[in-house]
Amino acid sequence: MCMHGYKFSYAEKEACSVRLIQKISFWFLIVSLMICLFNLLGYDDKNLLLGYTSPLILWLNPWLTRNTIENELIEQLLPYGLHLFSWIFAGILIDGLISLVKGRNNSDR
Repeated sequence: MCMHGYKFSYAEKEACSVRLIQKISFWFLIVSLMICLFNLLGYDDKNLLLGYTSPLILWLNPWLTRNTIENELIEQLLPYGLHLFSWIFAGILIDGLISLVKGRNNSDR
């Protein structure tokens, strides 16, 4: 397990970063951040990319558009938080399934 601390050698930190890059959840997070940045920069003015790449936003869209939230900042950041959450959750789920399959393959040997 990769823990960030002061007592790790350079090789251990290198191995930790390599394991992080191999995780599906890491790449899902990067893709989600890129989609959110694309939307924030105004290239997705109708929020189509943001909505179609996050099932949680599509499912909650009627509630998000019907209800007005008192704090405007929360209303603007809520779709991005939902998008990040759904992609990270999907990545962690896939990583868990991969670990489960690898664990079964190792125990069969």
